[in-house]
Amino acid sequence: MTYKIKLQPGDYCRRDMGEDKYREVAQRFFDDGCPKCEVGDYGGCKYFGWAFANTCRGFFHSQRDHLDRDSAFYGGRELTYEQVMEKEVSEPVYWDGKGLPPIGSICEFYTTDYFQEGICVDEWENGDLLECLAHRFGYQELLPIFYNQRHKTASGLISGYYRPTKSEKDKVIQDVADIIYEYLDSVSTIGAKDCAKKLYDLGMLKVPTNKE
Repeated sequence: MTYKIKLQPGDYCRRDMGEDKYREVAQRFFDDGCPKCEVGDYGGCKYFGWAFANTCRGFFHSQRDHLDRDSAFYGGRELTYEQVMEKEVSEPVYWDGKGLPPIGSICEFYTTDYFQEGICVDEWENGDLLECLAHRFGYQELLPIFYNQRHKTASGLISGYYRPTKSEKDKVIQDVADIIYEYLDSVSTIGAKDCAKKLYDLGMLKVPTNKE
């Protein structure tokens, strides 16, 4: 998990955030290297955080050793729960359909053959979103390992079982092409898609269809 800010000595938070949030923030301090979360009072408010190294007796023990917030955290940051727990938002990784999908990219499950030897994804459905987790050797080739976001399972897939995610236009065209092909036996799959694309370009398929 990547967070937007890295905690450092001098960072502290108010304690009045609820027990669950307090535990989350305390864990963040530990994960970023804080040896101990110091707690104390200052000005009628309770605080906790990562004291500077030169305040070795802890922080906010102002009534006992005259240590106040300014001396313990001079130059430090008072942070909110939201600031501490805000996650880094990374740009989505796009795959153009060439080569192996990059790790972190989102693809789409699609196949017409669920019975190929070595493929155990009989409960996966066309259109399921797949996140590429890794690349591993299997079946004498380098395979992408996918996590199915709907089914909550992972599997390696050979080419032909996944494709790039489609735009809204592509989804509409594919839905209509499937309907045309299903009800008109004399139309090939290519002909059905060409027909659907023509209807879309003419402005007749701007709303996603419902095949139910």
